[in-house]
Amino acid sequence: MSLFTNAIVRTPGTNFDAGLTTVDYGAPILDLVLDQHRLYCEALQACGLAITTLAPDLRFPDSTFVEDTAILTARGAILTRPGAASRAGEVDANNVNLLRFADVILWAAECEAQTSNLDQAETYVNMVRTRAANPNSWVYLNATYNASTSTYSPQTTPGGKYSIQPYPAGAFTAQGQAYAISAIQMERRLELGMEGQRFFDLARWDNGTGTMAATLNAYVGVEKNRTGFYRVNNTASFTKGTNECFAIPLNEIQAENATGKVYLMQNPGYQ
Repeated sequence: MSLFTNAIVRTPGTNFDAGLTTVDYGAPILDLVLDQHRLYCEALQACGLAITTLAPDLRFPDSTFVEDTAILTARGAILTRPGAASRAGEVDANNVNLLRFADVILWAAECEAQTSNLDQAETYVNMVRTRAANPNSWVYLNATYNASTSTYSPQTTPGGKYSIQPYPAGAFTAQGQAYAISAIQMERRLELGMEGQRFFDLARWDNGTGTMAATLNAYVGVEKNRTGFYRVNNTASFTKGTNECFAIPLNEIQAENATGKVYLMQNPGYQ
């Protein structure tokens, strides 16, 4: 199974041969370049990735290499700063959606619930549920996915048993704040499943309570008993107060403290 579900690519432009190079192998042949790029995209799709294809940008001959200008992680995008002056504008040229709107809506719902505006929190959650209940947004078997419209065709056999309904009007207010927050957290688990958000949600919600350790250790307790590929390391465990954060790389600590004055200390549990 691929660790990724989406890929961004840019079709080479007619001036691809004007790009930067450190070797003299002669000018690239555009027809071959386009053919290689097509095969590259087909390989990504064969791995199960949905592709977002950007149009050629003749202002930047090297802009086909979109991976040089943005590093995508589960928490967002890190925009780089290309060293070559001719590539400086490529960062702004990669104008694509890097954050799901549903993620933003559920953030807003969480904020509203935390400030006791439960009706508005419910409205935001129901926006996500209403979209998910639309048959056009479902996965279908024996169908082709269109990344530009986020739909499958033909829409004949749903890939699962979909049963999605908005919360009844006033449910969050009637049930109270704790219910609303729990509902939003479950909605994030459902909506953003397999998208790399769960770890960071658990860390954010833990807030020193130990709920993250309890949740993940319970998960490991089940998964380590599975057979075959899906079994996790039998010695795996999550330590409260340590594993909510990663260790800071030693070279970063040394660089920050190079003058002899301590500016940066290692996270607890990793000393």
